[in-house]
Amino acid sequence: SVGGGGGTGGDGGALFGYGGGGSSGGFGGDVSVLSTINGVIETFGDFARGIYAQSVGGSGGDGGDAGGLVGIGGDGSGTSDGGRVTVTNNGFITTHGDRGNAIFAESIGGGGGDGGSSTGLISVGGSGGGGGDADTVTVTNSGLLNTAGDDAAAVFAQSVGGGGGNGGSSRSFGLYGSLTIGGAGGEGGDAGEEVNVNHSGSIQSSGDRSHGIFAQSVGGGGGNGGFAVSAALGDIGSLAAAIGGNAGGGGLGRSVNIDSSGDIATGGKDAHGIFAQSVGGSGGSGGFAIAASASAGLSGSAAIGGKGGSGGNGGGVIADNSGNIATGAVDTASLAVSELKGIDASITELLDSSFATIGELAAATPADLMAIEGIGGQRDAMV
Repeated sequence: SVGGGGGTGGDGGALFGYGGGGSSGGFGGDVSVLSTINGVIETFGDFARGIYAQSVGGSGGDGGDAGGLVGIGGDGSGTSDGGRVTVTNNGFITTHGDRGNAIFAESIGGGGGDGGSSTGLISVGGSGGGGGDADTVTVTNSGLLNTAGDDAAAVFAQSVGGGGGNGGSSRSFGLYGSLTIGGAGGEGGDAGEEVNVNHSGSIQSSGDRSHGIFAQSVGGGGGNGGFAVSAALGDIGSLAAAIGGNAGGGGLGRSVNIDSSGDIATGGKDAHGIFAQSVGGSGGSGGFAIAASASAGLSGSAAIGGKGGSGGNGGGVIADNSGNIATGAVDTASLAVSELKGIDASITELLDSSFATIGELAAATPADLMAIEGIGGQRDAMV
């Protein structure tokens, strides 16, 4: 469910020019997905997820630009929130392609609109809109999940606040005097209250960076302040002043809770069994300011840069695991078959041994293997 983006404000130009404000985007709706115990899902292409559940707030519209003796840019719109996302799987999901998550669930707040720029003897950039908040994401899995590609976490669950809009830039040029102020950046949106993953089934992934469970809560980044440039020229005197816009602060990361009692096995490089984090949004950068004046008489200039935004706090993370987790795991039956290719023993000799199946052979100790006629002394690796 994705909310529509807000419209952009119109430009304004006159003796006094005012840019129109942007309109807010639509809300992302709640999303709920249920796969029953008889459900079977299999995908083969890259980016082909088994279950894809997403709610995204619409982005805010940008403010309009303005120009005139006095120019004031339109404010970017604050935006809308993402909705709640709930996924329950009791069935079988297998994916084969890269970035093919078995379950992908996320809620994202919409991004704030940017403030409009301005030009004039006195010029003020529009403020950026605040980012929307995300909502709670919950994934419950009692089924069997298997991913074969790289970057394909079996369970991917996240809640991300929307980024704040950037402040509008401002330029001022005048005889004898000029003043310009950059627009303020918008605040980043907060992540949803919780990201919850409840796992009691079975998970296996074989690709690199393909975690068993990946869960995160991330605050939105604050918008940057708009820059300000001012210049003045006069025969008997001139004064120019520029003030950069302050940046918006980052949004809050919220709670991440994982309760896992099922088995998890990963076989690739950098593939964690459980990866959980909560990250506060980064603050925006303050707008720079430049001022210059020239005159045959007295002249002066002042420039003050905008203040950077504060970073948001991360939330608490709880991972409660009572199941088995194996990383760098290899299918022992497949390994046994591979190892047999390097052994100078006949199949008959193996069949005459006490090992009835490949599974039993895979579980054998080196001492057991040495006892088989025709294999002893010719095998270096353990099966």
